[in-house]
Amino acid sequence: MTTIALLASSKISSQSIMRCYDWATEISRQEVIVSSGFSSQLERDVLHFLLKGTCRIQMVLARAPYKKLPKEYEAYIESGRMEVISVCNTPRQTRDSALVRNRYIANKADVVVFVSLHKESSLYAIYEELLSKNKKIEIL
Repeated sequence: MTTIALLASSKISSQSIMRCYDWATEISRQEVIVSSGFSSQLERDVLHFLLKGTCRIQMVLARAPYKKLPKEYEAYIESGRMEVISVCNTPRQTRDSALVRNRYIANKADVVVFVSLHKESSLYAIYEELLSKNKKIEIL
């Protein structure tokens, strides 16, 4: 099964938001795994669209694991449609732990989708690394 990473910049144009919502609606019905931190508002919105579909979801935390899983995810996790993993042990997400998480997500994925990527973004360095590895990349 194809794993698709979703990484969104913190500064997003309104055109990118609409393209991202359309993408999420379409991808939610495919047999893929969408992996993301789902930490920004846009990523949480995308998660909402994905949960309405049938795709599998991998939420990667940039902090210590949840002590108690959020109720709204329990049914999806129990059914095996969603998994929550942590790549850091810090009690709260930091800029550094988010970078570790984003690199983890990008390197594990078959395809990496960037939303509203620009040179000032912290994601740009990851984008350049992936280009040098000939990783399949899409930009919304």
